Amino acid sequence: MLNKKYIKHLFYQLLSKRTRFIETFQKDKFNWGSLFERSGYASIKEKNHLVSRSILKKILLYKYGATPISPNKLWEYPYVIMNLYPFEDKKILDAGCGKSSVDPFLARRKAHIYGIDPFCSDNIGTTGIGVEGFSYAYPKQYGLKINYKLNSIDKIDYPDEYFDSVICVSVLEHVRYKETNLPRQTKLNNYDRELHLTMLNEMTRVLKPGGKLIITMDYYPPTLGFENNKLIQNLDNSNIDLYYLLNNTNLKLINSSLSDEIIPGSPKFNIKILLENNDIDWVWYANLLQTSIGLIFRK
Repeated sequence: MLNKKYIKHLFYQLLSKRTRFIETFQKDKFNWGSLFERSGYASIKEKNHLVSRSILKKILLYKYGATPISPNKLWEYPYVIMNLYPFEDKKILDAGCGKSSVDPFLARRKAHIYGIDPFCSDNIGTTGIGVEGFSYAYPKQYGLKINYKLNSIDKIDYPDEYFDSVICVSVLEHVRYKETNLPRQTKLNNYDRELHLTMLNEMTRVLKPGGKLIITMDYYPPTLGFENNKLIQNLDNSNIDLYYLLNNTNLKLINSSLSDEIIPGSPKFNIKILLENNDIDWVWYANLLQTSIGLIFRK
């Protein structure tokens, strides 16, 4: 009778062979570089673009990742990949990586991938990288090498100017100075803002001059209400203060479509402008209305 360990080993071997076969015969047919090189909100047109769908299909071949992915990632993952290209022989840090399927996708294309995350399986469920044997077993099942490390983004354990590119996918908006189970609905305070800025500065520190820092974040708009038949927005309830970050860093955004009226945290922020934009990809997830924001910085 076959034991469980052997069955598990056999399953991983078959999964690896299947993925390698598909990746071999479904070559990347498109020039991904700079197709959507802009900083701004998630776009329906971009998400539905042939190239985006092709990239996402390939990413989802890696089944051991944090699946099923949230609907925001249908735009965020291709957005990150396209703005990293070309990545062959590049040293790339995935800050707050979890069990992202993006990492084996990039490693398959000869990028040197480093993933850091402060959480283990005991306190982050199925997305942590500290699960026993994960850092070895996950890449090995696909015949790949990925360098995982338990490490926090506010104090990255790598030297200055070490990476060609740094990515941070849907992380900052979930981080709070004081741990909470509901970061999306928890009001930001100055300690949170400073922590987010420290994380941004650390990712900048380990990035080589001329390198790209690509950040995506899930954005939950401020709570809305009506008073005297007028729309009222509670700006304090926004889950990220992007205005504070952009005004306290020396980094410059690439091709930004963000004005003060649509930057979360800005005193001029007006949710109506966002809601009236028919191309912004709004989704309902976990009973909350949300979209994504993509930021591309060059050092």
